[in-house]
Amino acid sequence: MSETKQQLTPWHTAPLPLGQIKPHGWLAKELRVFADGLAGNLYDFWPYVNDSKWLHPRGSGKGTDYSALNEPLPYWFNGLVPLAYLLDDDRLKSQVHAVAETVLAYQAEDGWLGPELEDRNFWGRTPLTLGLIQLAEADPYWCKPVVDALRRYYRLMNAMLKDGGKGFLDGSQPQWGQLRVYDTILGIQWLLEHQPSGDDDMLWETMWLLEHLNPLKWEDWYKAKGYPRSLDDPEKELPHDVMSLHGVNVGQGLKAPAVSYRNRANPSRIADIAQAVTLAFGYHGAPSGTMLADEFQRNLAPWMGSELCMHIETAYSMSYAYHTLGINDYADRAELATYNALPAAFTDEYFAHQYMTQPNQPWAKVNKADYEDGKKKLFTTAHSGVATVFGLEPQYPCCTSNLPQGWPKFITSTWGKIGEKGLAHVLLGPTEILTKILSKTVKVVCDTSYPFSGKLRYQITADTDFDLFIRIPGWTVLNKSTLSIKDTALGLAPDASGLQKISIPRGSTVVQLQLVAEIRVVERTHGVSIYYGPLLYALEIKTSLETTLPHRYDDPQGPGQSQIGHPRIKDHFLTNATPWNIAIDPKTIEFHDTYDLQSPVFEQGSKTTYMNVKGCEIEWPLYLDCTPDVPPKDPKRIGRVKEYRLIPYGSAKLHMSEFPRISVE
Repeated sequence: MSETKQQLTPWHTAPLPLGQIKPHGWLAKELRVFADGLAGNLYDFWPYVNDSKWLHPRGSGKGTDYSALNEPLPYWFNGLVPLAYLLDDDRLKSQVHAVAETVLAYQAEDGWLGPELEDRNFWGRTPLTLGLIQLAEADPYWCKPVVDALRRYYRLMNAMLKDGGKGFLDGSQPQWGQLRVYDTILGIQWLLEHQPSGDDDMLWETMWLLEHLNPLKWEDWYKAKGYPRSLDDPEKELPHDVMSLHGVNVGQGLKAPAVSYRNRANPSRIADIAQAVTLAFGYHGAPSGTMLADEFQRNLAPWMGSELCMHIETAYSMSYAYHTLGINDYADRAELATYNALPAAFTDEYFAHQYMTQPNQPWAKVNKADYEDGKKKLFTTAHSGVATVFGLEPQYPCCTSNLPQGWPKFITSTWGKIGEKGLAHVLLGPTEILTKILSKTVKVVCDTSYPFSGKLRYQITADTDFDLFIRIPGWTVLNKSTLSIKDTALGLAPDASGLQKISIPRGSTVVQLQLVAEIRVVERTHGVSIYYGPLLYALEIKTSLETTLPHRYDDPQGPGQSQIGHPRIKDHFLTNATPWNIAIDPKTIEFHDTYDLQSPVFEQGSKTTYMNVKGCEIEWPLYLDCTPDVPPKDPKRIGRVKEYRLIPYGSAKLHMSEFPRISVE
């Protein structure tokens, strides 16, 4: 068991409290558009948020939810807190404060948070606690009530775990909380690190109980010789393990060894996460940086879907893993998922989203392949036919309630501290930071068009000397990249974690970094994918759009929800207006780095970087008569060689990103 003097393992780069990092440049504008879309409007009209059971007296029988987990309000809250404070938006802050005040006021005498009377589960509380922690960081007014509420809740959790694992081993669908237990542990670690008290022994014991009582351990899953590399029907082939194949569980679980490592600096946990990343991405990874799981993992076929929640959770797990362990590949993966998979799942102004995004997706319409028992279905769970439609709740509402996390969780992970006098830019992009080093004020503004450009300019004003660290991505061509401080060239020599150290004197300083990339043609199981820097490039497909009233997730073919009353909220059905069945010759790719970033940056047709490539139309059969099958290995040409345009995947709402290869010579 734990001892009083037990300490958390230090961070590699310690995340900064909410409020010290702000978006800048194009990212600030994009976040504003994001907030003006679904994320910032759900509280005004969506009953799973504004009429949540959490907002009614316990036992009243009032309130709306879509499952016994009671998770939508906590999901929403966990994303809206950072969104509100990153933008310093009074309207969004008022929503956060109203919900926090109500939820804390309804905390039970025994410490329970939430509407449940009998069937209690820890999972539904976890996103709420993570949101409350951010609120306490950003606003001193909320620190004491939040900390007091969390301590009461964790005391109760400790008692329940000792009482036969109540709330963890029993109740409604306990596997969710078991496979996501390390998100629960994050809240306990925060109290230990930032609010030490006489409860610390109890908190250490609670973490120990959560880990040791848990029957579903990720390290066992990834060590198993029978790890499922390819499946046809996961629910039939692995009925007892299928929840470990659930994409969002996998995305959240990737950080499990890193969270555990902070409790005990066991080198085996570093090996565990390396094994998990190798297997999960190697056998189920999508070109866009997320994973293929619709909702369960099967194989690498590019007709499979990837859930929006999974994009968000995978990116956060990888950023957390970098902050903990300093392995450069993990930060690269966080950027890849955020700059590609995340924006591709939204319409231009973020008023509609997909439940599932496919790597090869030439249409986003009613796409139903739901045959009799014994025959294959397109997706493993999302059989309504609208999982790839852009809408309010095109399938299960979990992604709608969780989507506010998307950009905010990335932005809050962009910087970290190293020791007493080090400041590290970990996830690259236009941001600004105002913090204290050795009790002195330091401000850094990063001006950049990254990921569309490798040029980054840091304007620094510091009241003390300090060390600036900039993470150099793994794709960087080091011998062509340059670094200068006050116009004096420096050598570029990042350490093993990818960090380039620069000594910054007191006063005003300008640091300029030019990262040089090259076109990367990456072999996939069935074809090739094309990258430049952190961006995946996809075939530009012109679209034809139809819209309808937004539909309920459980009535996708019904009349729609006329009561929503918001003119921008619709379901969007996209079909291709240009050919999608294209094979390319990668040797002919030409990259064009001319761009004019306008808001929203990831709008279809935006003036960003692009590529030209030669290719032609080919015979490309459909899978289940409804979506492109795997790229043919020896494609038969049916058209003449032409030049095609590849654009950033995040801007390509219809796209093909895994291509058959041909030679045009």
